[in-house]
Amino acid sequence: MTKKVTQNSESSNTSSRSSSRKIPYQGIELYEDEQNAMVELEHLVSKPFKPFYLDLYEFGESPAEREWFYLGFQAINGHVEALWINQAENPFTRDDITFTALDFLPKSIGNLTHLKKLFLMHNHLSSLPISFGNLVKLKWLDLEYNQLSSLPDSIGNMRWLEVLNVNNNKLTTLPGTIGNMSFLKELNVSDNILDTIPNTIGNLSRLVILNIARNSLTTLPDTIGNLPDLKKIDANGNKISAFPDIITRNTRLEELDLSGNPLLSLPDEIGNLPELKKLFAINCRLLSVPNTIGNLKSLKMLRLDNNEIAIFPRDIEKMQSLQTLCLTNNKLTTVPDSLANLPALRTLTLDNNPITIIPGKLHGKIQHKERTEPCKK
Repeated sequence: MTKKVTQNSESSNTSSRSSSRKIPYQGIELYEDEQNAMVELEHLVSKPFKPFYLDLYEFGESPAEREWFYLGFQAINGHVEALWINQAENPFTRDDITFTALDFLPKSIGNLTHLKKLFLMHNHLSSLPISFGNLVKLKWLDLEYNQLSSLPDSIGNMRWLEVLNVNNNKLTTLPGTIGNMSFLKELNVSDNILDTIPNTIGNLSRLVILNIARNSLTTLPDTIGNLPDLKKIDANGNKISAFPDIITRNTRLEELDLSGNPLLSLPDEIGNLPELKKLFAINCRLLSVPNTIGNLKSLKMLRLDNNEIAIFPRDIEKMQSLQTLCLTNNKLTTVPDSLANLPALRTLTLDNNPITIIPGKLHGKIQHKERTEPCKK
C-alpha cells in the first residue's frame, strides 16, 4: 500500500543523512534520499515526472513545447539538478500530462540538495517548509502564481541564487535574509501586497533587475542606492508619492518605470543617470518636469502620458538620443520649435492637449493615438 504523504511528514531522511545507495526512478538511478523525495512529490501530483537529458538551453524550440516543462526533471550522476512542477496552461491535454497542483511541499524537498533550477509555477502553495533552505545550490527559483504569504528565513541560505521570481503571490513582507543572496541578479516580487522592502536589499551587490511593480509600497529603502550593477527598476503601480532620490545613485540604471504612482514631480537629480535609456512616469500626477532631464544624453524613450504637465522642459532639445516622446493627455498649450532639431526623434504623441499651434517641422514626427500605438513599452 502506498504511504500517505502529509504536510508534516517526517518519513524522509534529510540530506545530512544522505544514503550512497542509488535507486531507479523513471529509468534513472538517483541517490536514495533524492529518489524518496521524487516519489513523495509524484504522489502529491498524482503523475510520474518525465526525465529529460539535454540542457534546457540546448533546445531550439520554446521549452513550453516540451512535456517535461510542466512535470519533469533532469538528473546528473544520481542527483536531481532541475525540476518542473508547472501548472501553467499548456498545449498537452492528454490524461498522462494532466496532474494535480501542489497545495504544499513535503519536508523531503530538502533532500534535493543538488537542485540548480526549480520551477513551481501556477500551483496552490501557501507556505514553504523550513527544509526548503537546504537547496543551497539553487541558481534559479520560480514560484510565480502561487498563494504564498511569506517566504521562510531559511531562503537566505540560497547564496548562489541568481534569479528569484515570486510574482503574483500574496506576499506581505520579505525576509531580511534575502540580503544573503549575494549572487542574485534578478528579483521579481511584482503583483504582491508588499508595503515595505527590507534594508538588506542593499547587500545584493550583483542585482541587475528589480521588479517591485504593483504592490503597496509608499517608499523605497535608502540602501537601494548601494546596488552598483542595477540596470532596471520597475516600480509601477505602487503608492510612492515622493520620488526616491536615492535611485539617482544607481548611475548604471538603464530603465526606470514609476508609472501609476501619485508623484507630483521628478527631482533635479534625475539628470544624474547618464546611462538611462527608458523613463516611464505614466498616470502619475506630475505638474512639471525638471530642466535637468536634458542631461539624459542616452535616453531613447520618454513616456509622460496622463499627467498634468503644462510646460515643456527647456533643455529637452539636448536629448540627442531621444527617439520616442509621449505626452498624451497633459495640459500643454505650446510645443517648442527646438523639438524638430532632435536628430533621433521618430515618434511624438501629443493627443488630448490644449495645443493650438504645432510647428510645421514636427508634423512628420507626430503620431496620433487613434491611428497607431507608437508608445508601447
